[in-house]
Amino acid sequence: FGRYKVGFTPASASSAVTTGGAGGTERTAEECVSDALSVGYRSLECAEFYGNESEVGKAIASSGIPREELFLCSKVWTTTIEKGEDAIRAQLDRTLADLGTDYVDLYLVHWPVPGKHVDAYKTLEKLCREGKCRNIGLSNYAVEDYQELKDGGIEIAPAVNQIEINPFLYRK
Repeated sequence: FGRYKVGFTPASASSAVTTGGAGGTERTAEECVSDALSVGYRSLECAEFYGNESEVGKAIASSGIPREELFLCSKVWTTTIEKGEDAIRAQLDRTLADLGTDYVDLYLVHWPVPGKHVDAYKTLEKLCREGKCRNIGLSNYAVEDYQELKDGGIEIAPAVNQIEINPFLYRK
């Protein structure tokens, strides 16, 4: 199976957006995810920042695919992380409601917010223990960010550190 990331793409995310992208007819996330599910995709990635969780949830609901056959990933965004544990918990509850499920398979800290990301990750550890997420991890962490996290006394090792690599956003 593959990944299918849809929703709105912030202008900062890719120069393809600022140059007009590939062109063509714009489709909703629900339509794209419905098509993906119908051809066998079972791993879906959402994020608070992508603004696609409600649409993905509608596609899942109309697909008839049992929840246990899906792998759902989402990410908590920086502005929520900055507000602390209660905001992170509330965001995950919104994510779960939008997706129509009581857990996600993977929940990530979207960016290592300076001075906040260690506590945010510890909140994800609590949510994992509560059964709201099966695995937790990181996104866009540099080695130094991960070391700070480790030094902060985390108890659950991150399942992943997801990074973006594409022709429009490369890392040296």
